[in-house]
Amino acid sequence: MNIWDRLQSIDRRWIFLVMFIVIIIPLMNPKSLDINVSEPTRKAFERVENVPSDSNVLISWDFDPGSQAELLPTAKAMLHQLFKKDVNIVVITLLPAAPTLADTTLNEISSIYKKEEGVDWVNLGFKPGLDIVVKSIGTDIYEIFPADDKGKRIESIPLMKDIRNYDAFDLVIDLSAGSSVDFFVEQAHGRYGVDLVAAATGVMIGDFYPYLEANQLQGLVGALVGAAEYEKLMEISYGLEPDKATAGMQAQAKAHIAIIIFIILGNIGFFAKRKKTSPKLESLSK
Repeated sequence: MNIWDRLQSIDRRWIFLVMFIVIIIPLMNPKSLDINVSEPTRKAFERVENVPSDSNVLISWDFDPGSQAELLPTAKAMLHQLFKKDVNIVVITLLPAAPTLADTTLNEISSIYKKEEGVDWVNLGFKPGLDIVVKSIGTDIYEIFPADDKGKRIESIPLMKDIRNYDAFDLVIDLSAGSSVDFFVEQAHGRYGVDLVAAATGVMIGDFYPYLEANQLQGLVGALVGAAEYEKLMEISYGLEPDKATAGMQAQAKAHIAIIIFIILGNIGFFAKRKKTSPKLESLSK
């Protein structure tokens, strides 16, 4: 078997091994990524950066574990930014499977900055109703969220003492795996004039660019690439180490390069073998 035959019959197990290696290395050891930050992501970062210290931000955690690969890195980067700025965080969710992921992440990031639950941040948990919930926060958050996700009455939570509606929040952030951004644009921004920043999955991001163009969104972070851009801005501004989004983009890029190389090698082998056998075919035809 010559080299051309070997290129045509590479054992797929070698391909799997190469793919595993080129993916696992950047995931285990992410490096700083030289990436151009898009304008929507930059706008989102700058709006969050402009939130005054000791003010309040409402985060709607509208994604569950099924979408965390795209949205969790953005959520973590934003939590780092807000806690570094000593901003108070109130979290809600419109998805029933989201509170546990939100609580785990909040505890992880808040512990780094020694932030106390109930004083510096609170997770009010899930409430069904979608747009009704978003609208009701504009009148009285106590009515729609009478307790936090652990059942503690909201009036007994120190952070919630002076928070009754959107007027208490400098910014609303929607981390959305679906269409919840629509509800916040229509109700929170359209009815109550709240500044709104959103992060969305790759499938949904295209639906929300018109809101950004119309200044109904002050920033928009799109999927894994947007999260990597946000991490880059956090690295530049705060020296934060590259995290999952940066690692994911590096792994994706290296995997694409490996696939392209395999395709090129396969095609070289195919055409070289065909060229070598074509004279024999011509002699047989005669």
